[in-house]
Amino acid sequence: MNNKRNNRTNTRKEAIETGVLIDVSTYAREVDLMVPTAISKNLWDDINKIPAHSDHTADRRLRKIIFEADYDTWKAVNYGSGSTMIYGVPMEIGESCCCLVKFVVRSGDDGERVITLMRPDEEL
Repeated sequence: MNNKRNNRTNTRKEAIETGVLIDVSTYAREVDLMVPTAISKNLWDDINKIPAHSDHTADRRLRKIIFEADYDTWKAVNYGSGSTMIYGVPMEIGESCCCLVKFVVRSGDDGERVITLMRPDEEL
């Protein structure tokens, strides 16, 4: 029998505890998004790549990503768990002038709806 452990986390709580996901629910509530919200470590690293000539901070960039997603997120939350959408946010990320974000609405560990923001090429 093969006893190798899967490197992926089994629960959202574990993903947050191990740093795979970062809980940004506080920021989401600032735009009246009352659904538990997390961002992938990879997307978090992307938004922290602030060009030297920019006056943005990581917090400001995160708020922009959540704010831009607010209406589409509201629609996805109301359509139910299992919704996935990709949207672009005007923001310099390395050589790109647009940050593509995938957000997924699904059931959390306790069956509640949760939102996860990530790069389009990432999977939960």
